[in-house]
Amino acid sequence: NFRKFEYFPALDLGEITFLVGSNNTGKSSLVKAFILALDNLKRKCKWVDNGLENPLFKFDANKLHDVHIGTFWRALNVNASEKYITFSLRIHNIAFEIVVTCNDNDKDDKFEILSPIARITLTDYSRQATLIFDYANSKMSASIQKDDNLEQIEKPLGSVNLLAFNSDVANRTFALANEWEKENKKENADMLRAIANDAVSCINNNVIEYFHTHAAAQKIVYSYEDKNDYIAAVLHDFDNEQISSRDKNKVHKDIQKWMKDFGIGDDFIMQPLSGSAYSVQIISEKYQKGIELADIGVGFIQLMILFLKLGILIYQYGKSPVKPTVIIEEPEQNLHPALQSKLARLFYEVSKKYDIRFLIETHSEYLIRSTQNIVGDQS
Repeated sequence: NFRKFEYFPALDLGEITFLVGSNNTGKSSLVKAFILALDNLKRKCKWVDNGLENPLFKFDANKLHDVHIGTFWRALNVNASEKYITFSLRIHNIAFEIVVTCNDNDKDDKFEILSPIARITLTDYSRQATLIFDYANSKMSASIQKDDNLEQIEKPLGSVNLLAFNSDVANRTFALANEWEKENKKENADMLRAIANDAVSCINNNVIEYFHTHAAAQKIVYSYEDKNDYIAAVLHDFDNEQISSRDKNKVHKDIQKWMKDFGIGDDFIMQPLSGSAYSVQIISEKYQKGIELADIGVGFIQLMILFLKLGILIYQYGKSPVKPTVIIEEPEQNLHPALQSKLARLFYEVSKKYDIRFLIETHSEYLIRSTQNIVGDQS
């Protein structure tokens, strides 16, 4: 019941996944659903009902990503027969299902972007265990399949220590484990605790980086004080990392290679100016002296910002066991078909070299055909 989709089948994501389709078929809706589900599993937002702290689902403007959904009513499918939206997300062997409903007084402005979570279901396929947190009816339960026997426990939600984890599901799972231990079922209790730890690990170790579509402004100076200037924000982030010379040299060499591959130039110089402003010059044998970024054309500006964003991620996650999923909206914007084709090789090389996953929304037949050629070569 989310936006375009009254129903949606399970979809497996690969190391690089392309979303293709005509306009208004739901590509952006799928991306936004993915982001909202993971963001809300990570964040902590509560309301108190009958003395119990229960979770709320936030549809917009959270600390992680702003996907411009706004309210439950804007998110609800127009043909929905019931007032609920279900998000399902599986990470390795653990699946999360989040059922969101509306407030009784949802027309009140202060409730617009926050809606009650009616139920969260956590399924661990490797352990054949299911946990259900039924917030609407104030109860929680767990079931474990052991050969031909199904062992179950059900308790009121109760009040639990919400400080142990930044996850309501994990805290309540531990509460159920403690109840099972009281019944001398330590093996079941230990299994629930292991599931809670794995669930938290799955949530925390999956990071989304979202590259949304943006205008490529042709400016000599990009000011970070202009909060609507996407390019200035990227330049600020790149400068703000204060990358060590060795690591920066590695990232810089990657960007130099990409610039040459796409015919932009040989190198770039980013100059911080007073007042959080930046200028960027492109260095190339084609020019007798450096040329301003604003003077190389809109398509090349788009590419340079993509290269800098990827460079930032390579540095940030280079030594981390956690690797991001990078979502990119229409990277082919303003590019000649020959350059659109080259994007496939760029994404493939970055994914393979740095273990970064990509989810890419595109209308480019050239990008897809080039991807098919790469797949054929690998086969």
